[in-house]
Amino acid sequence: SDGRITVNPEAGATWQYKVGTGTWNTGTGNSFTVSGDGLKTVAVRQTDASGNLSGETALSFTLDTSVAAPQLALSSDTGNSSTDKITNNGTVLFNNLEVGATWKYSTNNGSTWTEVTSGSSLTLNQDGAYNLQVQQTDVAGNASQVATFQFTLDKTLPTLDMATPSGDGVLSTTEAQQSLVLSGPTTAEFGQTVTVTMSSTAGSNNYTGTVNNGSWSVTIPASVISNLRSDLTYSLTASVTDVAGNVSAVMTAKELALAVTNSGLDGYVTGAVIFVDKDG
Repeated sequence: SDGRITVNPEAGATWQYKVGTGTWNTGTGNSFTVSGDGLKTVAVRQTDASGNLSGETALSFTLDTSVAAPQLALSSDTGNSSTDKITNNGTVLFNNLEVGATWKYSTNNGSTWTEVTSGSSLTLNQDGAYNLQVQQTDVAGNASQVATFQFTLDKTLPTLDMATPSGDGVLSTTEAQQSLVLSGPTTAEFGQTVTVTMSSTAGSNNYTGTVNNGSWSVTIPASVISNLRSDLTYSLTASVTDVAGNVSAVMTAKELALAVTNSGLDGYVTGAVIFVDKDG
């Protein structure tokens, strides 16, 4: 990999060398150096102490004195942005690896290295901010410059919960004419979108809101609430996706029903269940 050619002339002899079709050069010592990567042909001849000139001894070889640093990229930059290097996929791809090269990597700023003899990717599994360093060594023994790649791996699902709607899960006649604000805690980042699904046997609809400092809120407008049916019970669930693209686990559904005064009975209707006051 360094282009140095060793010559072993006869004792007392002088020697010459040439590179390719170039001119003959007088050699000194027992070596000479060829420069410039690529296919090379060199020839050597010697003249002994009696003045006899030998024939040429030729050698052909490929000179390789350098190797480029690997190029590193995420297999998939998931989540909000495809370029922010925050991902839930810890696979890093290596481009520009030479055929037959080996490589090594470090995740602690070069304090320790792990040698790898094959493959063109690396998968990391532990959450955290990485400063990944990779170096390749080609078949000629040349070591590349160290390539550095920084990214954040986040495979942890965000948590999310919902407070009981309207405090007790039942909308009074007055509340049934107003917008309904749903809220709860979450570990998702500021500004992430929360989706609430309200469903019943009559169908389902989605409503969205955002995360703000560890909590979220979604407002279902009064125009929707005022058209809810008293003979149905509604199921409310919420989900959120964090910056890395992790989706929250399925939460236990919250139920919502209407409490509507019924003039024909001394009681009220909640969902499809009729509560009757038997006194009277």
